Amino acid sequence: MGKRIVILSGKGGVGKTTTAACVAGELAGQGHSTLLIDGDVALGNLDLMLGVEGEATHDLVDVLNRRCPLGSALLRISQEHPLWYLPLALSAREDLSALSRLPQMLSLLANYFDFVIVDCPAGLGDVVRGLTEGSDLAILVTTAEFIAARNARRAMQMLSEMGCPARLVVNRVKRGLIRRGEAPDIDQVIDLVGAQLIGVAEEDNLVAPLQNKGIPIRYQAASPAARQLADVARRLLGEQRPLRFD
Repeated sequence: MGKRIVILSGKGGVGKTTTAACVAGELAGQGHSTLLIDGDVALGNLDLMLGVEGEATHDLVDVLNRRCPLGSALLRISQEHPLWYLPLALSAREDLSALSRLPQMLSLLANYFDFVIVDCPAGLGDVVRGLTEGSDLAILVTTAEFIAARNARRAMQMLSEMGCPARLVVNRVKRGLIRRGEAPDIDQVIDLVGAQLIGVAEEDNLVAPLQNKGIPIRYQAASPAARQLADVARRLLGEQRPLRFD
């Protein structure tokens, strides 16, 4: 059975979806069959980041409601690497009552892939809990800001209550702010959130232009953040990768 990993955050705007796309892309790039699920109902934007905007015609809710087979909802992202994409719900008008069966469906999907990576919506709502229940690991994403870290701490408390192990990614780090004492440093963020660190990625001006063009940043060697987030995936695979800022 493959591993189920949820990527979540206490608030929006911290780079959670970018982290999910990079981690999934690197796992697939290493030859591991990987399913990347966009867990944001109607507001997901992974398709934009992956360069497949509008190509998905079915979603996981369709599968749960038996409106289509699983194979019709899966969208292969790369012919070179074993990476697939699946939206949870393309429309807010979906009948979402079937989401009560999410944990069982996600466990089933883990039988077909080495990794099932779920990009959760921001916050701590029922959908996040349904996506997280039964997961092998949660990757909690925050920025080096007190507000984001406090919300991440609340997410960490939820994960602890659910018995889900968690690791921390501190994303969009602005070293100048930390040096000037205008933002908490990495150790302070770790202490605030209460989770073990698995990765640090710096603020990278290449990210937004690439994503606006639908170019996955994982494939851009010039992007420091892409390399740093790829290291997170390598650590998940058991590799010893030093934290690096290029």
